[in-house]
Amino acid sequence: MPNSCDCWVVISNFTEQGITPRIYSDDIPIKETELKVLNTYYASILNYTTEDSIIGPLPVAYHPELFVLLYRFDIIDDKVKDKRVVALKGKTLGLITIFYNTKYDEVFVNSRKEILDLLITWIKKFDNISQIEDFHINKLSEQIKNIELLDSDQEMGTDDEYKLINRQLDFLAKFIRGDFNLQIISDSLTYLDTLKEVIFKYSAKSITSFKKDTTKELSEIKLGNLKIHLQSSQDYKEITKNKSFIYFAEINDSYASQKTVYTFQNLVDTLANNEQCLLCVYSPNESFNLPESPLFDIASSATGKNLSMFELKDNQTLKPIIIFLYQLIERMQ
Repeated sequence: MPNSCDCWVVISNFTEQGITPRIYSDDIPIKETELKVLNTYYASILNYTTEDSIIGPLPVAYHPELFVLLYRFDIIDDKVKDKRVVALKGKTLGLITIFYNTKYDEVFVNSRKEILDLLITWIKKFDNISQIEDFHINKLSEQIKNIELLDSDQEMGTDDEYKLINRQLDFLAKFIRGDFNLQIISDSLTYLDTLKEVIFKYSAKSITSFKKDTTKELSEIKLGNLKIHLQSSQDYKEITKNKSFIYFAEINDSYASQKTVYTFQNLVDTLANNEQCLLCVYSPNESFNLPESPLFDIASSATGKNLSMFELKDNQTLKPIIIFLYQLIERMQ
């Protein structure tokens, strides 16, 4: 999510005046009188919900540019004298509302679980609503935005890249004769999760079977005769024949770890002449130099083998996979 994006948080609870806004983010683009009206409307929805769930996104009356998420909770309010509240020792129904611009809806919806986990943890810090102050609300708003920024940073590739990758996989699945294995190994689970989501989003109709080892980060997706094996480098095991590899090596310091070097060496050693390997290296450390690393030495010494290397300057693209699949298709024709 761009840094310019804002979200605003409102804390309300049940009082003698209904569900009353008590404290809210600085510069919220909604007047307090409007918040009271909105709370009255949302109150009817809350009757059908339970704790530990997020409701929404819902439209915001008179603000077509905004959406809202709702989270209900219980909290003590000593100042409420309503007999129903007094009978419960001051426990009242509380409400967190998160307002945000509609253009960021996809990012917020995709981060619902992270936002829910944050709200559950955050509200447990307070026993009484009087303990919540302005700086708490503003900090919560920033924490929510940080979740969105993190989510946005981790997103790889574009829709066009996703669609192209799946068209290539579908072509391979229909074109190849006999079983063929594509192993995708990664030091980082982010790449595996992204590619799995891409396949299930765009090639769902072509999937003939799916297997997952619940004890390991290992999945097998079958598209016709094409088997796509997604596995963590920690759980890597060799497939003996009819295979090609993609390996995402994450370098966390100036040098590749022994585990990364060993895994890549093993992949290259088992690569037959009619098979192909792609190494994608990603390092957040600017001092990492691929041409001077053992990974480059391994690739350089692999004479006669179909091997490609690509250094990812950021994780916002899947173009190396697209190029690799094009080469693989050409070799198999």
